[in-house]
Amino acid sequence: MADEVASFIRSLSYRRYSPDMTLEKRVVLHEAVGVYLATGDRHAASAAISAGLASDASDLDLATVLSNTATLDTLSANVRSVIEASFPELVIDGVDAVVGRTTLLHLVEEARRADTSKPLDIAAGKDVTICFIPGSSRVRNYPETATRSWLERSDSISIYPDRTFLDFLGVVGVSKADWLAAVERNTTMSAAARMRAHLAERAATWNAVPEWETSGSLDIDDDDLVAAVDGCPFGFTPVIAFNMDAEEVFAMDFTETLEVTGGIVGLHDFTTGSGDPIRFEGTLRFAPGVGDMHLTDDQPLGLIEMHGFLSSAFASNVARLSPRPTIDPASAAQLSP
Repeated sequence: MADEVASFIRSLSYRRYSPDMTLEKRVVLHEAVGVYLATGDRHAASAAISAGLASDASDLDLATVLSNTATLDTLSANVRSVIEASFPELVIDGVDAVVGRTTLLHLVEEARRADTSKPLDIAAGKDVTICFIPGSSRVRNYPETATRSWLERSDSISIYPDRTFLDFLGVVGVSKADWLAAVERNTTMSAAARMRAHLAERAATWNAVPEWETSGSLDIDDDDLVAAVDGCPFGFTPVIAFNMDAEEVFAMDFTETLEVTGGIVGLHDFTTGSGDPIRFEGTLRFAPGVGDMHLTDDQPLGLIEMHGFLSSAFASNVARLSPRPTIDPASAAQLSP
């Protein structure tokens, strides 16, 4: 009978962490992705999945599956036959229920023992929607990434060169000179008049900002970006959102550069829910640190909830690029002629 049980367990191929589409596993996967993006710790992400898929609940699901198989009836009948042949005095009313329950518990134990799946296996073939906020690892919450302004109602000429916004300009391929030129082209006389008392300070502040490295190519004009900033008078957080394979998320080591083609880019206010993020088709490259990426739908007043994007809007091709090799200064000196 042991061979029959072993053969059945192999055919059952039970996997507690199979990547199915149940709501429970989708929720647990999202929680684990959030843990990994915030900490960079795969063990913590794995532990979140194990805790979210309690073994007792998994055993109950497994028992339900086994109860609906003809094999359980066959094995239970075989066990009863053994009992009748060896211990006839034990064959009393209710023995069938006891034999069936005992056989079921044994099969549950054997199936669990044969399970070779690991918690992160639930990520196989699953996409998650990621929101990249440059430098957000430096703050405690999203509102702290919002760009400040010299004026109560901000626009492109009055916003302060906050680090998050400058990082964003670099990612989308807009240089310091390009940005300032676009602002100058689009600033109206009335906007300049409102800033009159701060123009000298603004010029000194922007002059003190070093030029930043740019990468990527967007199908968005600099003037359109200025218009978007002008349309966010109460501040904003720059965001880039895209779909990414969950297995690739867990494989990142946060020293790599991500190359993202297609997705959502724009300005969003996580305090009011306003903003104008739009679909882009170009290619962006950025190197996110631990805590710079988040689940797009993990905040109230988030992108999906407030702007009604369909999942197809976040469709992206994402590649993980190896980090550039670093050369130890001492070694470089030895190589110099």
